[in-house]
Amino acid sequence: DVTLISQFSPEDIAMQNPTTAICFIYGFRPDSLRVDWLKDWQPIHSDVVTSPSVENNGTFSTSSRLTVPAREGKSDSVYTCKVTHEPTHTIIVKNITNCPGRRHSTS
Repeated sequence: DVTLISQFSPEDIAMQNPTTAICFIYGFRPDSLRVDWLKDWQPIHSDVVTSPSVENNGTFSTSSRLTVPAREGKSDSVYTCKVTHEPTHTIIVKNITNCPGRRHSTS
């Protein structure tokens, strides 16, 4: 069972730094996982760091980070973390809309 959590780093947003989008993946095995990042459904190949997997109680976990320039963090782009776990034929997609500090109007 693969679990995926994705978020922007709140510290970066508060400091108006380049923002880090973080994708946590855990509870998978065997250790065979691919993480892809997309911006508005276009693949991103730079500014991505994926940590080596760590074994914990028989399953693996890892994280992947995407650095988003400060000017882009203010845009309305949608960033997507796409996780592919071939052995279990699992694909999980999580969207991260930027600027979580921005208030959404509720109608």
